[in-house]
Amino acid sequence: EISCIPKSAEKLLTIKTGSLDFKDSYKLLLSPLAELIYNLVWIETVKCKFCPNKIEEARNVTHDETHFIVKKNGKYGIIDKNLRIIVPLEYDKISNWVEYGPKEHFVEKNGKEGLISREGKTVIPTVYDKIHVDNSTLIKVKLKGVYGTISWKNKIVHPIQYEQILWEWPYLTGRALDTVYVKKMGKYFATDTNGKIILESVSEKIINDKFGYLLNNNDLIIDE
Repeated sequence: EISCIPKSAEKLLTIKTGSLDFKDSYKLLLSPLAELIYNLVWIETVKCKFCPNKIEEARNVTHDETHFIVKKNGKYGIIDKNLRIIVPLEYDKISNWVEYGPKEHFVEKNGKEGLISREGKTVIPTVYDKIHVDNSTLIKVKLKGVYGTISWKNKIVHPIQYEQILWEWPYLTGRALDTVYVKKMGKYFATDTNGKIILESVSEKIINDKFGYLLNNNDLIIDE
C-alpha cells in the first residue's frame, strides 16, 4: 500500500530515526527531529491511499498534527490520520485556521463564507459575503453591502442593516467587549453587546479617535 512513497523519503526517514514502521495506520516510530519529514511522507501516503480518486492537494492543518486539508475535483475538505473524512470535500476554499479565533475554519462555497468546526460541525452556514472573527462574543457579518452581528449560536444580535459596525478588539485592549458602534443613514450610535442602543449619537471625532486607522478601508474592518 505504500509503494507510492518515494524511496528517497523512506531512506531519509530510516537514516533520521533508525526505525521505520508503516503497518499501524501509517504511524511511524519517530524522533522529534524527524517530525517534519514524517508529515511530508504522510501527505504523500494520503495522496496514494486515495488513488485512483486523484487527491490534488494535501497539507497539514496549522497547529494540528491529526488533521489534513485535502483537495479533490477542485473541492476542499478535511480528513484525519485514519483517512476518515471529517469535513466533506465540498468547499471552494477552506482556511488552515482562524487567527485570534477558536479552532474553526473559514469555508467558502459559491462565493459565500461560513465557519465549520474541526469536527465537521457547521458553526455558521455559508450564507454571508464576509465574516470577521476575533476573540470577542460577537461575529461580524456582511451581506449585500450592509453589516450586522451574530452570536456564536448563529443568532442575529445586530440586524444586518448598518453601513458600518466597529468595536475595539479585545485582544488589543485586554478588556471584554462592551460597546459596539453602528452607523446608519450617516449617523453613528453606540450599542451594548445585545444590540440595544445606549447612546443615540456619537460624534465623528470620537469615532475617528478610536478607529481612524481603519476607516479608510471598510472591508479591512471586517476582513482583518
